[in-house]
Amino acid sequence: MKHRPIPLLVVLLLSLAFMLAGCSGDSVSQDGSTDSSESPSDSTSSEEPVDYEKYNSYIDLMNGISEMDGMVINYFSVVKDQPEFELLDGMDYSMLEDTFQYFGGRRNLMWDAIEASDKEPDYPEQDELLEPLKEPFFNMDDALIAIAEYFESSSGGYGQDEVFRFEEDNMAQAQELHTQLYNAVEPFYETATPFVESMNELAMASEQEELDRLQADGLNIAYYSRVLINVCTEINTDILEQVMMSESLSALDMTNLETLYAQYQDAHSKLTEAMADPAEVEKIPGWLVEPEIESYSNVITDIDTALNGLMETSRNQGDYTQYYLDFADSVSILIDLYNRDIAL
Repeated sequence: MKHRPIPLLVVLLLSLAFMLAGCSGDSVSQDGSTDSSESPSDSTSSEEPVDYEKYNSYIDLMNGISEMDGMVINYFSVVKDQPEFELLDGMDYSMLEDTFQYFGGRRNLMWDAIEASDKEPDYPEQDELLEPLKEPFFNMDDALIAIAEYFESSSGGYGQDEVFRFEEDNMAQAQELHTQLYNAVEPFYETATPFVESMNELAMASEQEELDRLQADGLNIAYYSRVLINVCTEINTDILEQVMMSESLSALDMTNLETLYAQYQDAHSKLTEAMADPAEVEKIPGWLVEPEIESYSNVITDIDTALNGLMETSRNQGDYTQYYLDFADSVSILIDLYNRDIAL
């Protein structure tokens, strides 16, 4: 069977949306709408501060799902997606070492989400979708842990070559572990996908209002950073959806990508302009020293370099793999820096 990837790149945006919602005072209602009339930090407000513990636990679970999804994708880039264990042509089982070696399980994320599910505020749709996800999530976690343990060192010490368990038994357990994972995949995707999509909708419901607030407050670096991250996320999603539904590295359909790229160029130009304005820089309380500003500027440049290379290579139907990896990594770094320095 061919598994369509969960649209999990929005998880990056979800983490960002949570940070921004927390700092802006926008509370998320049951229907996903927002109310910015009260600030959680406003001591004169008659309303109780919004408790984001539950939302945050759902976001943490989303990040766990994202990690698992990535591991599944990596696994089936080395092993054939079929009931019988068989490596893809030119692949070696050891290629999975980096993916699995340090995975220790994510059961705690599900338990934390379940514990929080009865708390306020209510998210009726998301709360309802959590329960059917529980068992498939645990089964997927078990399967990934089992493979991770297969990549543990079984011998080797000082002055000796390291030997992994799968090497020691000559991959005798590979079929059993493959079957466990293969059987866990479909239920996991069937239940994780609606939960993810529902959480995406919940987070995106407040997106335009937050952008409007940043723009109205004249916070141009924050505003254009968020616009740029949003369009980069859309580009990322478009590429992954095309690649994951192909059996090999595919020539990209550039139609939608060109439209998104034009939006990106506009956001990048305006963000760069804002970054060059000392008055705009002074509005960022998290930038206390010059190296922090330089780091932010450098990652914006890294994104631009990688995306320009990706677009040009893709137009010529070349191998865009490294450009894509550099692009995705740089966007992730930008989000981390944004959450650390700007979403305060």
